[in-house]
Amino acid sequence: MALHPQFPKSPYAVLRPDQRWFPAAEEMRERAYEKLLPPLRSLIEFSLKANAPRFGIIVTYVTAGGRTEDKSLKHLGEDVAIALPELEHPIEIVRDTGNRILHPKKHDVISHPKVMRSEALQCIKSAQLIVEKLYSEVPRSSTQM
Repeated sequence: MALHPQFPKSPYAVLRPDQRWFPAAEEMRERAYEKLLPPLRSLIEFSLKANAPRFGIIVTYVTAGGRTEDKSLKHLGEDVAIALPELEHPIEIVRDTGNRILHPKKHDVISHPKVMRSEALQCIKSAQLIVEKLYSEVPRSSTQM
């Protein structure tokens, strides 16, 4: 886990985004962001399921065969977006980016590192927003009591 080569010495200096801490060796900074995304997708799915009862969301459904199964991230996201509409787009970003990494198709291949990095950073910022909102939001029904 390395610091950027031009990381400021002063603790009061403002960090540029490209200087921020990265959880890998510095030489991997430009090509390793996509490896961070699958765990983020899992974190978001866990956070949605853990907070679903607070918003009156059921995390399972019954199949035509009568089995109870967990809802997909897509369906959880749709349900959460009803309670917290501002999370609809960030959830889509995390889900779509995670799907491109976990289940790539030929047309999903992105070869330019700057594009991959930009997409990864957008996914990370979306995940941060989702987690912060889920764990800080007071469900509407609780505030009306």
